[in-house]
Amino acid sequence: MSTWVRDLLARSQRGTAAALCVSFAAYAIVHAVFATPWLCNATRAIPGTWWSSPTDERLVAWILAWVAHALATDPWHLFDANINYPAPGQLAGIEHFLSTQVVFGPVFWLTGNAILGANVAVLLSYPRAALGTPLRPLDGQAARALIAARYVPKRVRIGTPLALTLRIVNAGSVSWPAIARGRSEPTYTVHLLSRWFRSSEPQDTRIAVASQELPLRRDLAPGDQIEQTFRLTTPPRPGVYDIEIAVRQLPGAAFEGAGNTPLRARVEIVPSRAGVALPSAAASGPSP
Repeated sequence: MSTWVRDLLARSQRGTAAALCVSFAAYAIVHAVFATPWLCNATRAIPGTWWSSPTDERLVAWILAWVAHALATDPWHLFDANINYPAPGQLAGIEHFLSTQVVFGPVFWLTGNAILGANVAVLLSYPRAALGTPLRPLDGQAARALIAARYVPKRVRIGTPLALTLRIVNAGSVSWPAIARGRSEPTYTVHLLSRWFRSSEPQDTRIAVASQELPLRRDLAPGDQIEQTFRLTTPPRPGVYDIEIAVRQLPGAAFEGAGNTPLRARVEIVPSRAGVALPSAAASGPSP
């Protein structure tokens, strides 16, 4: 999402619905600018490319027109399309595009122009698809996570990466957006955040000596869970540390408070000559 669209969303004070409307309108304007040559002929032509089939494009326009006609005149015979008479149910063997009537239907009923209706439906489908999962700050009901590890060693050598297999559960009310193909920026996406603290310091004043971020490997729906490996870089000095792995939105929700269970464990970082990986998992959180 471009910077100027995010600025528009930030200035919107009318809630999520208004923000989505602003985003939709912005995408529609951008798409219309690029599609100006096509829109100038939207009442009589359908855009074509060297890889598209003119026959399929005409077929889609005819299907949309038939469904709109049937819904307005005789919906009980929707699938008895006016083709291959007298064979019944001819629409049952192909797509009916019924949901597209939300956009196509009103245009066709007002104008009787199937080509215009199909073009309007296509025009609006691009900005709608561009919205995808709405990227916005998560509220308290959505920012709830449970994290557990299969195993956390008690000791780790200095310089040895610590690979933890984590189970992450979305205990919130909406889906968490993750960084994926097609998303060029991490804004409002959900990550894992690891932090190392010296165990000798008071909890209310201690500062993390090391931290790392890891994007979730896919979007996570409410109640859904994934397993993901987090390779951690250990602190550079020996000592006893508390490690915490939690969920964070960048920027946005901190996933703190009621309903959140981050992974917490105590790990001793030892010189390279000492033993490692003693069979003890001193980690808090729900059992996998």
